[in-house]
Amino acid sequence: MPDVERRLGDVVELTRALIRAPSPSPPGDERAVVEVVRDYLADVPGVELRILAADPLRPNLVCTAGSGPTLGLFAHTDTVPVGDDGWSVDPFGGALRDGRVYGRGATDNKGAVAAMAVAFRTLVESDQRPEGRLLFCANADEEQGGRYGIAHVAEALAHELDAAVVAEPSGIDDSFERLWVASRGVCAFRILVEGTQGHSSLADHHDAPNAVGRLFELWPHLRERFQELIPDGVVLNPVRLLGGVDYGIVPGQSAVWCECRVAPGNEREQVQARLERAADEAIRASGIPAKLVFEPAPYGWIAPSSVAVDQPIVRAARSAWASTLGAEPRLGTFPGGTDGWVLAQHGVPTLPGVGPGALMRAHGADEHVTVADLETATRLYVALATAYFADHGERP
Repeated sequence: MPDVERRLGDVVELTRALIRAPSPSPPGDERAVVEVVRDYLADVPGVELRILAADPLRPNLVCTAGSGPTLGLFAHTDTVPVGDDGWSVDPFGGALRDGRVYGRGATDNKGAVAAMAVAFRTLVESDQRPEGRLLFCANADEEQGGRYGIAHVAEALAHELDAAVVAEPSGIDDSFERLWVASRGVCAFRILVEGTQGHSSLADHHDAPNAVGRLFELWPHLRERFQELIPDGVVLNPVRLLGGVDYGIVPGQSAVWCECRVAPGNEREQVQARLERAADEAIRASGIPAKLVFEPAPYGWIAPSSVAVDQPIVRAARSAWASTLGAEPRLGTFPGGTDGWVLAQHGVPTLPGVGPGALMRAHGADEHVTVADLETATRLYVALATAYFADHGERP
């Protein structure tokens, strides 16, 4: 087994440096964070570094070393925006307090970027690395659907991969709760409601349909029909409400944005047909004119994904988990979507989310990851790659 302990000090400082290179998406600019990773790996002998970019602001750093069966390690470098929740620390400061690293992206996903980079360096530098080709990609654009990130990379490189591991938190409430062998997808749509814009002081004197009021009347009908008609394994979330201009104006338009989290086994045509039927029935029952519009790619449909538990990559992950964490992993389905679905669509057996942190800490104020979890994740990635190459790593 490669000696990972001598490199563990790198993972904390690299995480902090990545947090200090802001990369919120939107708007989307991962150049600074990619430079941090590239600087860390630039002096490692035998490593090829290259940039793949469909947009110069959205670079993907691809690092490769070795020859033989190829295992890909993927971690996204973008984050969600800071948001308006109150932070007790600088969200881009990378503060280290009481064994925790704080900042936007600490859990999702810069701690994992750092752990994968350190694991990659450890494996490449080790004289004990089994034969095989290791590919590490710090990719852009996960938070906005992957057009400039994993989709662009997969078009160029998926044919080279025998298996892949995508980095996402391995727990919901706490770290390393599950080994995710599947992930949910997303189906996003909007309900659009029309009214008649006019002076609000005359709303009770003239026929001035209020688009926001109409939406409030329509929503209970929608919720009831969605609950009755959407398939098992589909969870509906209204995520954004729009409408109106200002005081004094009857709203002429309103909309509610919705997403469905879709479990493996559900097909796009089935889910979207059920959603359309539910909306049609709710609109007829309420008498309120409205329409359902599916979002364009990528949010209109991000497919759920899964990997068979008898795949070599799963065997390797289970072995590495047991040796690193001291217990057999419980298998599960990641509740969100990950970049793994794109690789799976290209036929690559992919673990959709293995990494430090917990999902409950992501996307909110005072996001953080513990030093212990960063170190554990680094050990886990080294052990996983070692076990994969030692197994046989052949494409089944």
